[in-house]
Parts: sequence; structure tokens; C-alpha cells
Amino acid sequence: MTATRRTFAARGAALSKANRRLRIVLIGLHFSEIVARLALSLAKTHDVEVHLSNFGADNELTARLREQLEAIVSVHYHPRPHRKFMFRDGFRLARHVARFRPDVVHVQEAAGWTLLAMRVFNRFRPPLVLTVHDPLPHSGADVATRARNAWANDRLRRQASAIIVHGDKLVEGMIKIEPILQGRVHSIPHGVLGQALVARALPNTGAFLFFGRIQAYKGLGVLLDAAEILVSRGLEFSLTIAGAGPDIDGLRARIARLPMVRLDERYIPADEVGAIFGNCDVVVMPYLDATQSGVAALALSAARGVIVTDVGSITEVIRNGENGLVVPPGDANALAAAMAETLSAPELRQRLAAGAAATAASALSWDHVGAETVKVYRGAVSG
Repeated sequence: MTATRRTFAARGAALSKANRRLRIVLIGLHFSEIVARLALSLAKTHDVEVHLSNFGADNELTARLREQLEAIVSVHYHPRPHRKFMFRDGFRLARHVARFRPDVVHVQEAAGWTLLAMRVFNRFRPPLVLTVHDPLPHSGADVATRARNAWANDRLRRQASAIIVHGDKLVEGMIKIEPILQGRVHSIPHGVLGQALVARALPNTGAFLFFGRIQAYKGLGVLLDAAEILVSRGLEFSLTIAGAGPDIDGLRARIARLPMVRLDERYIPADEVGAIFGNCDVVVMPYLDATQSGVAALALSAARGVIVTDVGSITEVIRNGENGLVVPPGDANALAAAMAETLSAPELRQRLAAGAAATAASALSWDHVGAETVKVYRGAVSG
């Protein structure tokens, strides 16, 4: 055993004790809000350093959240990751990590080449914990981009002491893809996003919301089918589509024919997200496939019920009749029926909203997520 390995073994034995304070580096060159909220939770009992990209922080963090984060932990901002500059960016990351001398480094999977370069340059290699948001690419994903990053991401997964995914089904899927990861993959919920539990009361106007980047797997076409069914039945409602993306072009004509549908086609700034969710009664996620969803985390945080499809691990969080309604993917009639049910029953909307708030305050709270994450850290350190 080398001297470095002996040092880590000794530190691991000591740090695995439940009450020992850890030194933790969190790296999120994407998924900035997740990193920020996890850091605020961990910093209550541990020493934390955070690394974000300028681009991600500017787009995902509200002014208030950035202020809270910078007041409590050391935050470093980096250029937007680019494969051409991976060695430069990886060297800079490695230098910062080595100076902090962490017990564990936790990375949100993205920008694999830069992060792999960081591992190469950083000879002081503490255990690596990796959060994998999408074990498999979504339908309609950019195949070329995926192929360029696949080798680096796969390499990082194999180097990781522990991998975190957001659902039990995703644990099974991850191990099926990479049997070598057996015993290293852990399920921890996707914590709530946005301004938790400060949403407005339900407007009770029959307002639905479709939110986020518009891609093929999100099933917006199915939602428009359902909207047309509701119109044919003479039901009154409104639907806001808030977001932009490559799948919108083929749907513009249909949207224009539906006067109750409003398209807010832009990237929604973080400071505006709360108001958009506050102005709806129910969030609709008609996804054709998925793993887990940040949109669901936003909806629960805003105390809004969610109509979802039974894909990925989403129904491990959204439970039918408790904080949302669940329908089969790709079934416009079933989706329309669920939407009509919420339109006709104000008490159902209220019950789902209350269930959403309860889920946000318990299983998806960042204190709970942070505590579960620390267990993974300790296992990685002691292992």
C-alpha cells in the first residue's frame, strides 16, 4: 500500500464516525441550483467549498440564493466548460481542490472532459462521489454531443467511489448499464428547487402550466392533443407553456389555433420562476420518457399538484391522489381526463397542493437530502 493510500485509509477510519466534520468540495459546472442548495444544508455541520460555472450560476441562481451561498461557504466561479479548454479548466479546478484538501469531492455529472482533466492533474485524489442525473439519454437527445462526452463520462463513473441517482428504478438501470458499479450506486431524492413553501394560494382559475426546455421527450404534442379534447368538451381552462427548445417549431401552428394556450418562449430567469408557478393551479408533465425531474421539484416546492406520466422514477415522488395524478405516457385521452378531473374538483386541487407542500417539507427537503448524502460520503471515505 502506498503512503497516500495509507493516509486515506487512516483518515477514512476516523472520518467514518457519524459525528466527525467533513471537508467537502462540491462541483457543479451545470446544475448550479442543486449544488447551491445542497451546500447550504451541508455547511451547517461541515466545511464546504463550491465550484460553479459563471454561466450556470447566472442562469440558475436567484440573487437571494447567491447572496445566501456566498455568505456561508467559499464559492469559486469558472468559465463555461468547453472541451477545447479542458486541460486549462481542469488544471485550475485541480489546483483549487488540492488547496482545500477535502475528504471527499462531489461532482454533478456534466462537462465530463473538464472533470476528467481535473482528476488527471490532481495527484491528491480524495474519494469521488458522482451524481448521475440521466443514466440513459432522453429520446430526442443530441446524439453527437452525447457521443463526444460518452468516453469521459463513462470513465468518471468507473472512477467514482460512489454514484448518486434520484430513484430506486435508476439504481437498477445504472447497474444494468454498468454491472461493475454494483454496490456503488445509491438512491437519494432530488431536492426541491425554487423558493420552497412560499408560493401564493391557488388562483383557482383552471390554470395549467407546462414548464422547462421543450424537447421531444417532454411530450408537449400530447398535451396539445389533450387540450384540444378539453376544448371539444366545452371546458374552460388556460395553459401556459413557459420555456424554449428545439421541439417547439413543429408545434407553433397548433398552439396558435388554441386561444386558451399562451406561449412564453424564452429561458425563464431564476427570479421569475416562483411567480410563474404561483400563477397556476396544476403543473402538467406529459413526458414520454424521463429519469427524474427538476420541474417536479419546482412544482412541489411551490405547493402545486402535478399531473405526470408513469416514466422513470418520477412516480417515486409524485404519488397518485396524494400530491399529483399519474397517467400512462403518450395517452392524450387519459391526460385530458386527469386535467378535467382537477378542473371539476377544487377540493382535489387543494388536496394535491397540500400534499405537494408536505412532500417538499419532508422527503425532498434539503436537510433530509443533505443527511442522506453525508451517509454516502462517509461510506466513500471509509471504503
